[in-house]
Amino acid sequence: MDFNREIIGACHSIVKEAEAIIDYTHRLNETQSDAMRQVYSDNRMDELPHIQNLVVALTALLNGEEPDAAAQMDEDESGGADDE
Repeated sequence: MDFNREIIGACHSIVKEAEAIIDYTHRLNETQSDAMRQVYSDNRMDELPHIQNLVVALTALLNGEEPDAAAQMDEDESGGADDE
């Protein structure tokens, strides 16, 4: 496995998820609708498990190990979101 390639990919995915949180935060600031405020707030929180999963995977990769896919799948089954 090319760990450097996987590390770069994981970092790009983390940035993408963080940018989604930024986007939802901007939308929260701009909306005047309570209903849309709730939608944006919920969507913003939905991004957090993605980032957490990616950071765990990145940590393994930086230690020269393959990420534990079984642990990621367990989290997904318990309500976590899929990785990017």
